[in-house]
Amino acid sequence: NGPKQWFVMVGGLTRDLLFDDVMFKENKISIYTQIRPRGGLFFGVWARVGDQVDFANTRLGDQIRVRPRIEWNMNEHLLARVQSSFVRLDSKEGPNIFDAQIHDMRLTWQFSNRSFVRVTMQHQEVQRNQAMYFDEVDAESRNIGRQLLYSYKVNPQTVFFLGYSDSHIDDDDLDTLTSTDRTFFMKLGYAWTP
Repeated sequence: NGPKQWFVMVGGLTRDLLFDDVMFKENKISIYTQIRPRGGLFFGVWARVGDQVDFANTRLGDQIRVRPRIEWNMNEHLLARVQSSFVRLDSKEGPNIFDAQIHDMRLTWQFSNRSFVRVTMQHQEVQRNQAMYFDEVDAESRNIGRQLLYSYKVNPQTVFFLGYSDSHIDDDDLDTLTSTDRTFFMKLGYAWTP
C-alpha cells in the first residue's frame, strides 16, 4: 500500500488441470496494481503470464493476459468506465496460436439519484494462426455490441428501464461489419418481499 490509495499485489499459482482426458500442469505469476491519483480518477491493471491450456487443441501453451481498467467521475453527473482485456497465447514450440482483445466502454449521465442514461459499447477482436488449429477456424473475427439504456427508480422497490441495443459481426466469410440484431426494450422491475 502507498500514497494516493496505491496498492500492489503479486501472486503465483500452480495447479493440475484435467481436460479432455489429459492432465496438464499450469504455473502462472500474476500482478495487480491500482491507484487513485486524484479524486474521481481510478487506474487499475491486472496481468498474468505462464502456462495455459489451449482448450481448442488440447495442449499446453504460454499465455500473457493483461486487463487494464479506468474509471473517471468527470463531475457529479458524468462517469466514464473503460475496461479491456488483451490475451496472447503461444504454443510451447514458439508460434502464436491467437491474439484477442476485448473492450468494454461505458458512459453514464446521472440526472438524479433516481434516473440515469448509459451508453455502452463492447468490442471483441480475435486473430488466429490457422496453421496452429486442428479444426477449421476463422483467421479473424470481430464482434461489436452497443446499448443505450435509460433507468428511472420509481421507488426503492420499483425500477423502470427503456433501451436500445444492437450487435454487429465480421469474420472471414463477411466483407464488412454485418448487423445481426437490433432490439428496443422496456422493463419494469419490482422487488417483492413476503
